[in-house]
Amino acid sequence: ASETSKEPIAPVQLLWLNLIMDTLAALSLSTERPEERSLERLPVYKQAPLITNKMRAFIGIHGTYQFTIVMLILFLGHKWFNTTSPSEDSCKRVGGIYDAETQICMQGRTHSTILFNTFIWFQIFNVINARKIYGEINCFEGLWSRSKIMLGVFSIVIGLQVFAVEVGGDALSTTGLAWDHWLICVGFGASEWVVGLVVRLLPIHDYVPTKEEIIAAHLEEKKAKEEAEASRSKEEAAGTP
Repeated sequence: ASETSKEPIAPVQLLWLNLIMDTLAALSLSTERPEERSLERLPVYKQAPLITNKMRAFIGIHGTYQFTIVMLILFLGHKWFNTTSPSEDSCKRVGGIYDAETQICMQGRTHSTILFNTFIWFQIFNVINARKIYGEINCFEGLWSRSKIMLGVFSIVIGLQVFAVEVGGDALSTTGLAWDHWLICVGFGASEWVVGLVVRLLPIHDYVPTKEEIIAAHLEEKKAKEEAEASRSKEEAAGTP
């Protein structure tokens, strides 16, 4: 919550975020054609965790980075972007905090729109990062040849986001931004590619059992099943008159 208990991102903006992340992003990723190197990749062993160490690092580092930037914009963005307001009434009308000395409106419509826009662009650019989950360095590899639907969805999302900011108005609690504000928002979003590259370069490895360990685990599981079946057979035999 902010200092005035005004939500930093409006509920309708959260709905738009869910539309991007849960529908359009999932659609674009699921329609990408598989790559040939998938046939060369070793199968995942049965006891492997669902979330790998690389995934944990990806989630943790990206989440921390986005949280830090969003908090900085929330509490310092009105100074960075000089979100002035012509009057105290116009600032408070949109839920902002007015500073009479500097005429800056904290958490006003422009400030909140920059915060919302930056957060959305984080997710848009992070979709490209999400294409590679096995530590590949180049997240753009095969983007044009195998992910044409993703590029189409990507273009639609960008167009809708521009529309939401510039035309959404009171319905989406946004206001049109100046070109320099747009560059800053998109720049923050594009920085996700740099963060993604750093994560992929980290020497993080997942434990892969040896062939002997896999065979031993399989034999142990088989033995447990045989013992369970033998025990069940004895119980059935004991219950037979």
